[in-house]
Amino acid sequence: MATLTGNAINTSYQGLLKTVDNGVVGATEKQITDGEGNAIPMSAGTSGVSFPAGITLKSADTTEELLTLTDSDLLSIGGDTIPANDTATPTLVNRFWSGTQAQYDALGAYDASTIYYIV
Repeated sequence: MATLTGNAINTSYQGLLKTVDNGVVGATEKQITDGEGNAIPMSAGTSGVSFPAGITLKSADTTEELLTLTDSDLLSIGGDTIPANDTATPTLVNRFWSGTQAQYDALGAYDASTIYYIV
């Protein structure tokens, strides 16, 4: 993790994240920007964080996109897009699991609140 110790403000503020109005985070979400005012695609408040452009999880060792949630209610896993079903009762997804077919088969029991991605 980087440290601010020994860094002058005028040479390090650009990389800091802040609220768009430079105020404290409160009950109402605020847009997050960098030190130069460039918008980051997220907003934060005391009750949560929002990603209006969607969320993409990538592999740590490659640039492969493992999971994408978009603002148009589409879920993409490994490049396969699954449209949201507006008529179904929504299921809360608590976990994302990734592994081989053999690892998946060895699990035996499966949780409805987990997304399973076989690589």
